[in-house]
Amino acid sequence: MRRMFWMTFGFGLGVYLATWAIKRVESTLDKLLPGKISSTLDGMMKRWLSGLQEALDEGRRVMRERETELHAQLQRGQVITRSKIKVR
Repeated sequence: MRRMFWMTFGFGLGVYLATWAIKRVESTLDKLLPGKISSTLDGMMKRWLSGLQEALDEGRRVMRERETELHAQLQRGQVITRSKIKVR
């Protein structure tokens, strides 16, 4: 009786693990298809370029603010030294 139980249990576990492994391999292969890879890379590049564009826009905005501030100081006749430049 014990042998029959463990043999059935082992067979069932083997069938389950084999089907799980097949599904896992098929899923991985689907992800590696050329169309999937190109769409994944396309999405990654779009997100990276979007972040880069945001960083450039922020840098330009801060640069314009600082330039306006420096022009205002020049018009008031204030001396501009390096120590007044804020570096983050």
